[in-house]
Amino acid sequence: MRLYIASILVLTLAFLANFYNWFSFSELYQGISQKFYPQPVQNTLALVKPDAYNAGHLPAIRKRIQMEGFSIVMEKEMNGDKALMSVFYEEHKERPFFEELTNWMSSAPFYAMVLQKPDAIKSWRALMGPTNSHKARENSPSSIRAQFGKDGSENAVHGSDSPESASREIKLIFGSI
Repeated sequence: MRLYIASILVLTLAFLANFYNWFSFSELYQGISQKFYPQPVQNTLALVKPDAYNAGHLPAIRKRIQMEGFSIVMEKEMNGDKALMSVFYEEHKERPFFEELTNWMSSAPFYAMVLQKPDAIKSWRALMGPTNSHKARENSPSSIRAQFGKDGSENAVHGSDSPESASREIKLIFGSI
């Protein structure tokens, strides 16, 4: 009888230990807080630049985006013209690379997406990695720029850096949401 009770006790403790590991209290709290206090979603613009798009990397980049929990709410292929790219990158107008960047972005097709999730701008920028693809390979080897970028300009992807930029860029590329 003692062996039977001890066995039941051990099995019960094992079950509770597995239950605790499978359904931890932090996960329970996170699930409850998300259900009753959901974070507002945010939109950001993502561009797959000509180097990555024309090399056929779009399917792999889209897959990474979706695996990270983003919703792609709008998307399209674009042939950027020089005037649009000059307005799009106007914050870089006084920088030495402006002319080269706008010429390059208007020279070949690229792919535009509006991504959505809570804290989308910060999350997308983390997934992209550092601007310079060489630094990305050193500091963030699993980032998109580390995997698909070539250098500081041909770095595979673009992402908005603030809510204001996201709103402006989405309006330029898609009109509105």
